[in-house]
Amino acid sequence: MEKTYVKIIFAFLVFSGTLIRFHGISERSLWIDEIGTLKSVSFNDFRSIAEYTKANDTYPPLYFFMVHFVTRVFGDSETALRTPSAIFGILSIFFIFLLGRTLFSEREGLLAALFATSSMFAVEASREARAYSMLLCFATLSFFYAMRIWKAAIPPKRISASDALGFILSSVIAAYTHYYGSLMAAILIIFLFFAVKGHSRAKLVILLVYVGTAMLWFSSAAYQFKNNNSFVNWLQKPSVPHVLGFFLYAFNNSLPLTTAAAATALLSKILQFKKKNAADTLDNKQELILWGWLVIPVAVSLLFSSLFFNIFQYRYLIVCLPAIYLLVARYISLLVPAGNRFFLIVSLLAVLAPYHLVFTKHYYSIPAIHEIKEASCYLMNNKKVAGDGSLLISNAFRFRCLEYYFAKEGFKKKVLHVVPGELEEMNDALKKKNWECVWVFDCEDKWNDILEKISERYSLIERKDFNGTRVFLFERSS
Repeated sequence: MEKTYVKIIFAFLVFSGTLIRFHGISERSLWIDEIGTLKSVSFNDFRSIAEYTKANDTYPPLYFFMVHFVTRVFGDSETALRTPSAIFGILSIFFIFLLGRTLFSEREGLLAALFATSSMFAVEASREARAYSMLLCFATLSFFYAMRIWKAAIPPKRISASDALGFILSSVIAAYTHYYGSLMAAILIIFLFFAVKGHSRAKLVILLVYVGTAMLWFSSAAYQFKNNNSFVNWLQKPSVPHVLGFFLYAFNNSLPLTTAAAATALLSKILQFKKKNAADTLDNKQELILWGWLVIPVAVSLLFSSLFFNIFQYRYLIVCLPAIYLLVARYISLLVPAGNRFFLIVSLLAVLAPYHLVFTKHYYSIPAIHEIKEASCYLMNNKKVAGDGSLLISNAFRFRCLEYYFAKEGFKKKVLHVVPGELEEMNDALKKKNWECVWVFDCEDKWNDILEKISERYSLIERKDFNGTRVFLFERSS
């Protein structure tokens, strides 16, 4: 009967996780990072994609290779661009369940998968055309195979070739998806070398094959770290509130949920201590491993950010998400005895968790990070924009967004893109013709020099604000 309950609840989790990730996946506007993905995959061959990624991004190119293939087959709509992330998000639910079952039991796997199903953190990554959902998927799979290798060696047995191959492949894919995937692979390889007794030949093969494969991108990675860190230099250095905010984000930015998770962990550990369970039991070791999975990436990112440039971003730390949910699942399962009561609680949570995301946190009504689609529609619906007497200006970091939505609607309008501080081309355009009106798209506060220069010749008539985006209309001064 217990096996039947597990299958039914897990099937419901996969169904609800799929529905949550695909519902309205094309409705939100692509935001600037997703437009960056579109640019990265627009080349005709993988070599050009790799060269562009090396020069213009801070990630390895594997994710862009995959999206390039998808767009060639299915086009570059929002749905096509985001579907790979949604699929990886669904696979992550399955892999987290497998990992929980491998470490503890199906109960912990089921609970952790439940949390991942309706996690705002995981869902958001699954609904945007960026590499974070793929990173979560293969970092989890890599950890799963590492734990299989470790557990097989506890009474010394032969390490399965399929487990070793699975670990190498998933680690390499994670490493070529994001540099936090490389960090996770390095942590796991070090762990296996010290935690697994014997098996020297197998461990050496794993190390050499992984390092040999990962080194193919080493020179490009070195170039990115040296030359492309300006892409993240604008981020604030992490502080204690940032760290606490990461854990809050893991629980849907809900203080009550975060507090409940912390209280559950504390109560469980108190009861464990009172029972005086042996500290060296396998379950306690596995809890310690999960704590390492959570703490080490956070600590490394904080240390690196303090010494060099900021890499402490919640999206990067998505690799820690399974550890958080597995730990909470473990502590709940220790407090709630196995049996019908446990499955009743899990069944209720399986319904309440999506409800909390959709109706309490109003996930689907949250506007996009940058409402570029809405701003583009506003411009396309204004007859003054299309005429020859109007000039449309965008800063250099946003014009591709306009071009994308203009092209989708067949709207033909040249966009003059301006780099803040380099206004010569804009000045020439303003002098060349006495424009009836000048439109400015997405001119943020730090680029007010563009607005000030236009104001010398034209009067501000209208301003329309969107989330993360603004549109200004200037008309010729009388």
